[in-house]
Amino acid sequence: TMAVVSNNAQYTIQQGADTYIITVNRGDEVITTDDQTIVQKAGFPPTTYDGLPDGIENSGTILFVDGRIDSLGGTVQNKTNLTISSESDMVIQSHLYYENYTPEAGIPGETGYVPPTAEGTDNMLGLVAWSGNVRIGTSAPNNINIHATVLSSNGIFSVDNHEDQGRGPRGTATLLGGATTNQYGAFGLFNGLTGQQLSGYGRNFNYDQRMLIGNSPPYFPTLNTFIAYTGDITDKLVWQEGS
Repeated sequence: TMAVVSNNAQYTIQQGADTYIITVNRGDEVITTDDQTIVQKAGFPPTTYDGLPDGIENSGTILFVDGRIDSLGGTVQNKTNLTISSESDMVIQSHLYYENYTPEAGIPGETGYVPPTAEGTDNMLGLVAWSGNVRIGTSAPNNINIHATVLSSNGIFSVDNHEDQGRGPRGTATLLGGATTNQYGAFGLFNGLTGQQLSGYGRNFNYDQRMLIGNSPPYFPTLNTFIAYTGDITDKLVWQEGS
């Protein structure tokens, strides 16, 4: 769980019976306090480290789980650039918000709708499931918001029990970021004749415009060289990674 506490980024990590709270204190230039990272295991005194977990040249923070993440949610602090990665599945069970983002206005799909935006903020979140899926779990709220760029290189981005009509429609899943997956994942069901939503979420995917100027979550997988192939001027270009 991510949170903002006294203007600091705070992460609560629970694994079995153990709970850790990590607080990233960026200090205050006005009163010249130092940057600190405080790690506390529940039931034990905290340990304070000088500096921030921001990598070389303040690239940002990466949190890697050698396994799966069963429950993910919270708020990304305004100055935080973070990538959360897991070896297996990653399940979103709560809203994922950028602090200080601009909310949407209106109803998706209707005239006058204005999507949410994070332009003008410094925070960015990446979610990477290396060999599993990124899933929206059954405990996630209706009309869920996910502010993140999602990568499931060998899986899908989908909704658990999306076909459960007994629960009924769950509203809209609003993504502010992007999604790259190996296959297309299901989010819900709708009536093909009437368009009525029957179960799961409707998609409202909004591209994070900050990506257009070269921004991306820290340590996010990238391709440096591309080659385009075409046999005729009327063909669509086929791209692959170059050597």
